[in-house]
Amino acid sequence: MEELIRQLQSFPLTNNIPLSDEQYDILIKSHIRKLSRASIDQATSDLNNIQQLLNAIKALDPAVHSASFGLVLEAALRKLKSSAEFPIASELLKFTALFDPIQIRYIGSSLVNILDTILDLDIFSAPIATDAVATALCRLNPEGTYLNSTRIRLAKVAYQTCTLDAVMPLISLTPLYFPCAAYPPAPYLCSRFLTPPEYMASLSKPLLPQDIMEYDMTCGLVFCAQGKWKAARSAFSRCVTHPFKNGDISKIAVEAFKRWILTSLIVLGSVNRDSVPNPCPHLLRKALPSLAQPYIDLAEAFAKDYRSLQSKIDSHSAIWPQDNNLGLVNMVVSYYPKWKIGQLRSIYTKCSITEVQESLSKDMLDFAPNSSQIIALIEEMASENMLTARVVAAEGDIPDHVVFTEPSKAKSSAELKKQVDECMHNIRTLQEASKDINTLIQIHPDYVQVFNDDIKHRKVLMGTDGVQTDFDMSMEDEDLMAGISTTA
Repeated sequence: MEELIRQLQSFPLTNNIPLSDEQYDILIKSHIRKLSRASIDQATSDLNNIQQLLNAIKALDPAVHSASFGLVLEAALRKLKSSAEFPIASELLKFTALFDPIQIRYIGSSLVNILDTILDLDIFSAPIATDAVATALCRLNPEGTYLNSTRIRLAKVAYQTCTLDAVMPLISLTPLYFPCAAYPPAPYLCSRFLTPPEYMASLSKPLLPQDIMEYDMTCGLVFCAQGKWKAARSAFSRCVTHPFKNGDISKIAVEAFKRWILTSLIVLGSVNRDSVPNPCPHLLRKALPSLAQPYIDLAEAFAKDYRSLQSKIDSHSAIWPQDNNLGLVNMVVSYYPKWKIGQLRSIYTKCSITEVQESLSKDMLDFAPNSSQIIALIEEMASENMLTARVVAAEGDIPDHVVFTEPSKAKSSAELKKQVDECMHNIRTLQEASKDINTLIQIHPDYVQVFNDDIKHRKVLMGTDGVQTDFDMSMEDEDLMAGISTTA
């Protein structure tokens, strides 16, 4: 036991002598080789007393001896897997909160196994488990730019168990990088100048395109549960546009497109019939109108009147629950009067609540909200930043009315400086990320396939005079809101 503890504590060195990246890399790799799974299992084979194993773990500082701590934790979890008790639970939580992100890069597979064990929910309840794993992932990649297998599973567990609070900060960050075997390995994992693709590769199990699309779908569902409709729409859009092997039509992309239409109606108030998130694979773009016809019909009816909307909902009543979208469809219906109220802003600067009610009654008939409900809707729209308006209570001969105002554009110098600083930071971040993303796109087979297919498709669409004839392909690449217009 003493010899094992001595080995476990032998790295990092205690002489505080600065090490170059090369020296650090050599020392930690040598240390980990000595502490291989076989050697740890052999050294602890006679430790039938769980308390002895716990004492060995407690001899280490998770913030200092992170690599050793992680390897021993992994061994302990293997031994305790069939046990009804987990006396190392507190040590697990300490480890996820305190480990050294640099050391942990060298034992990536061990960390993945530890976090997966936590997400099994055999040791901790869902709130504790999701918080611990989210904390660990944020320590590895604070910017949240790298999507690994643990993050995907964390999102699913959080959604399935309705424990969303701990994971929202992480899920709200959009991944830019994914595991790619073709990406060149870093010479020294300990370098503090590495980009996430260079040091995170060992911290994930292999991912398929479907795994990434499922993550975006899960994020969209999480945002829907939180009422974050813009974020949900963006997540569903990423799912639709993710390249799929051989350009095949993915079922999950079709399901995401259906929800993209519904969230677009909530966020923007309208969706044109031919609207598809860009850049969408060509075969999928052609297939979506037929595969999502009820949803396209619903969007067209939303732009007409309430009777048409309700008619389309009723005619496809079996589809919504079958697709698990009934709640989202009902939410679209609840936003219908909001967008009708928003349209009044282009006509009036001030309007009585009675006039608003009369306007809605012409369209919604008996389904129109009453005065108190209209006031609640306007206040809700203002809180959601859908509308800049305020409700003024009746006074004397003047009835309850709504005053539509212009959004305030005046900002203090401090606010302007903060905004400029944020923009500059975002520009620098995007410039750095774009270089890495360009490299990944050039070597990732799925992206290369989509790029080649797109070139072939463009050539087919070119006329003899070299003019492109396809309407969709003539649209600007930067037109991220293609075919969608807001009515308020």
